[in-house]
Amino acid sequence: MATTQYFPHYSNARNDEKILALRMKYGMEGYGVFFAILERLLDSTDYMLSTNYNLIAFDFRVSNEFIKSIVEDFGLFEFTEDHESFYSVRFLEHMEYKDDVSKKRAEAGRKGGLSKAKKQESSNCLANAKQSSSIKRNETKQNETRRDETKPNPAAVSFFEAAWQAYPNKKGKSAVTKKAKAAIQDLGKETILRAVENYKQDVMNQRANGFTSLAFMNGSTFFNGRYEDFLDASSITPLNGSRPASGTERTRQVLEEMMQDECE
Repeated sequence: MATTQYFPHYSNARNDEKILALRMKYGMEGYGVFFAILERLLDSTDYMLSTNYNLIAFDFRVSNEFIKSIVEDFGLFEFTEDHESFYSVRFLEHMEYKDDVSKKRAEAGRKGGLSKAKKQESSNCLANAKQSSSIKRNETKQNETRRDETKPNPAAVSFFEAAWQAYPNKKGKSAVTKKAKAAIQDLGKETILRAVENYKQDVMNQRANGFTSLAFMNGSTFFNGRYEDFLDASSITPLNGSRPASGTERTRQVLEEMMQDECE
């Protein structure tokens, strides 16, 4: 069963000295992007991200320089010795504690389950002594039912497999959740394949427009929900043209207008 990932967000985080410096320069847009980076850290391997900021910039629809400044200019993150990855020390401390608690709870649940299983086994042995033949027939029927219930849905598998084969960056296949695969099945094969093609065209157009280092996001990221941004052709960046302002860009425009009004 998939679990919801989370990390603590203190109510006074905005008043932290380093974050306050970030807000003074970039306002609430910078504050929001900082926590969006933490969300990406949560989904990443070992809670680290690459210092190749292009993918993050594309994800948030902001400039590469903006991401680089937030990561490097305010002391909010640390870097590996080769400077190829960055991480948050405070974030790691929180997640190590959370992971440790989760492991302890899982172990306690396992032990409780073993104890319950032993009691059930003893009870079953007593019943088997009285009605062994009848119970064997029932167990055979139950096993057949369980096998039928655990068989993967052929349509869900075929839809996802077809889309995975068409996707250019085949990383993280095992990380695609069952819930995501079920959602892909509901969309239909034609729709998910169209989303893949729209995204591929969007990246190719951005590369042609000068963003030559833009890489395709990992397959796990795309199929765990990002494909929703590319369900129709309006999401494709035009060649040598302007694209409608993203949510982040519109937020920046509103903040700038508010600041101008206050100055007047």
